[in-house]
Amino acid sequence: SDARFSKAADHLMSSNLGFTDHVSLKAAMFSFYKKLVASNSYIPTTKVKSTVTLIRATAGHKQAESLGQDYGLAKVCSGSVAVHEVEGDHETFIQGKSAKNVAGIINTTLQQ
Repeated sequence: SDARFSKAADHLMSSNLGFTDHVSLKAAMFSFYKKLVASNSYIPTTKVKSTVTLIRATAGHKQAESLGQDYGLAKVCSGSVAVHEVEGDHETFIQGKSAKNVAGIINTTLQQ
């Protein structure tokens, strides 16, 4: 409800974490909430009809790990799902040496 978002925004505004715009913060929280609701209720009616490449970090997030090795893509793809793992977590696997590995996987995939 609107009151919940307002109360949460009030709490964050007083947390000294650098939030300065109550209206924008509340709008961002509402937007994120709506995305969660949509993703939770979405049921695909068709499958992706091509090969899919997933590049995932080796240090996975617990929620993502519950989706399986391919994050559940095989359920929504009629083509094959190629899974590549790159060292790091959700943020660091696209930095430094790991970023070069990601770029190499992308370049190889695009050349196929």
